[in-house]
Amino acid sequence: MTVETYALGALETNAYVIFNEGQPDCWVFDCPDTPGPLIEALVGRGARPRGLFLTHAHSDHIAGLDKFREVFPGVPVHQHGLEAPWLSDPGANLSAWMGPPVAVGPAEVLVTDGQEFDLGGHRVRALHVPGHSPGSLAWWFEAEGELIVGDVLFRSGVGRWDFPGSDRRQLRRSLDRLCSLPDATRVRPGHGPSTTLGRERTSNPYLRSDEPWAD
Repeated sequence: MTVETYALGALETNAYVIFNEGQPDCWVFDCPDTPGPLIEALVGRGARPRGLFLTHAHSDHIAGLDKFREVFPGVPVHQHGLEAPWLSDPGANLSAWMGPPVAVGPAEVLVTDGQEFDLGGHRVRALHVPGHSPGSLAWWFEAEGELIVGDVLFRSGVGRWDFPGSDRRQLRRSLDRLCSLPDATRVRPGHGPSTTLGRERTSNPYLRSDEPWAD
């Protein structure tokens, strides 16, 4: 399995593409605004997207969905059901406050905690990790040691908890859940460079047990 990263849009939001080496089938995680480089790369290599998986429905992670669908019609979009209305609601997805309003078509698959999907022989499990947003999902490839976390956890930081729908205590519990996974797990955040859970457990100030931010 190979993981490709595309930092897109005004906020340099990371989209990830999972490939089986030498195979055209792929799976996309998040679809930020200005998805042109992502789409062009997939078209240029003759890729066949088989599914698109959202970490959460803030506008910078979903704004490119309809453009993606124009080029790759019929690719099912997956998201947590708690944020299903957000795709078409600029107030809920924050685009009304951050720039041009974003409203895209609905997801085809509403995901629940613990649900698993087969991505060309690789199993990915949806982990519900609310706090940054109520329907945030982390996508865990246990066998491969990969974790796509959206905006819940960053290298040396964590997701904001001051947005509508955020909850800092929930975020802390979600971080505790993620930190129960193996230290070697590669963390793929929604913004910025990748890291490992081991690094964050030892050096991320927000993950210290005596950190009072979520009391």
